[in-house]
Amino acid sequence: MDFLGGPYIEQLRGNARLTSALTAITAAIVGVVLNLAVWFGLHVFFPGNGTVDWFAILLCAAAFVAMLRYKIDIIPVIFGSAIVGLSYHFLRGFR
Repeated sequence: MDFLGGPYIEQLRGNARLTSALTAITAAIVGVVLNLAVWFGLHVFFPGNGTVDWFAILLCAAAFVAMLRYKIDIIPVIFGSAIVGLSYHFLRGFR
């Protein structure tokens, strides 16, 4: 069964003004997501007390290697990171 709106979407792809507007919107959204990623990364790796959270940096590096080298999907990496992080903080005593 074909997608009923397929021909209409193909007509929209031919519209240069609409395509350039959607490209600009996409670029803006990518910029906002990148800005949030940098902001959260800085606040996680360098908390306000002037120290470096080496555990967070090592966990981030391990998650990156797991996804890039071993091709593990994002959901298992998130759950695994959450379990490791919670275990670390329970063993540390929530300081």
